[in-house]
Amino acid sequence: MAFLLKETNQMLIPKLKSILLFYFCFCFIDVNGQEFVVVEKNYINGLIKEKYLGIIVGNDTLKRGKYSFYFESGRIMQEGFYKDNKLDSIWITYFPSGGRKSLFHYKLGVKVGEFIFWNSDATIYQTGTYKSDKLDGLLTTYFANGLIDSESNYKKGFLNGISKVFNSEGKPKLIAEYENDTLNGLWQSYYDTGELNYRGKKKNGKYQDTLYTYYKNGQLQRKTFYNNGLSEGVVIGYYPSGKKMIETSYIAGRIEGQSVEFHENGVVAEEGFYQNSSKNGLWRSYYPNGVMHSKGAFKNGLFEDMWLIYNPNGSLKQKGSYRDGKSEGTWCFFNKTGNLLLTGDYLENYHQGIWTTFYPNGGVAGRINYVNGISVGPVWTYDEKGVVYRKLKLEIEKQ
Repeated sequence: MAFLLKETNQMLIPKLKSILLFYFCFCFIDVNGQEFVVVEKNYINGLIKEKYLGIIVGNDTLKRGKYSFYFESGRIMQEGFYKDNKLDSIWITYFPSGGRKSLFHYKLGVKVGEFIFWNSDATIYQTGTYKSDKLDGLLTTYFANGLIDSESNYKKGFLNGISKVFNSEGKPKLIAEYENDTLNGLWQSYYDTGELNYRGKKKNGKYQDTLYTYYKNGQLQRKTFYNNGLSEGVVIGYYPSGKKMIETSYIAGRIEGQSVEFHENGVVAEEGFYQNSSKNGLWRSYYPNGVMHSKGAFKNGLFEDMWLIYNPNGSLKQKGSYRDGKSEGTWCFFNKTGNLLLTGDYLENYHQGIWTTFYPNGGVAGRINYVNGISVGPVWTYDEKGVVYRKLKLEIEKQ
């Protein structure tokens, strides 16, 4: 026994007129008495939209067998098979141009086996494997030029094992080891040009043990020990030549204790102490020839009290005091031969009161009065005999 049922969506659901025009349903009964239907839906332009085979169970129609879905242009969009209303066997999706977009394997609605994605130009984009609906095994993604973009290992849907990331030229960018989606084990990152940049380990997503940092030439740049993601112990940094650049101590991720920086020739460049990652106490810096460059104190990372700055020949260049990182009190500036060039007062980082400039012979060259950093009143200049000869706008800039 068989019969044909035909009805229009214009009669049933007028609001869907722009989507579907016709709905066909062919029904028949097999030799075992099972009632089957062949359902076909069409776009308003008359072209087929969806077609599938089903069985009637009570008031429901369950998909079973071949299934197809189409673009409005008539090209196939998706095709596969159903079993007991669940996706089964091979399923393929397509681009509007007709090329394949993806291919998956199913077993009663569960993804199993290999799958593949393509780009619109038919090159492969990604391949992998499912087991019981979860990623399992190697997942590989490709660049459009065919080279590998990334490789990741999965187990029961989680990243496990080594994952690798490459640039479009095939050079490595990252190699990392995972355990159940968490970084655990090897960690290596690379410069854009492929040279090794960092090499170390991670535990529960945080750096653990020794982390090595390299220059592009392969020379060690820095060596740091980590405990639960926090730097610990002595950290040593190097120049590209291999000479020591800095030596600093860490406690639980904080810089603590003495820190020494070096010029590439081995001469100390700067030395002092840290407390809770802030400079504190007396600090000194030096020129590459060993002559002192500066000397002064820090308090909680800010300049404090008297600071002295020297020229490369060892003569005093400037001296002045700070309070909470701001210039305070009388400041003096000198030339390379030690003669006073400029002096005046600061108040909370602003020029305050009379500032005076001098000739190399010690004679007054000019005076200007400041109130909270703004010049007030006349600006006087003098000749070398001390005689006023010109008013001008004097700009004073702290060195």
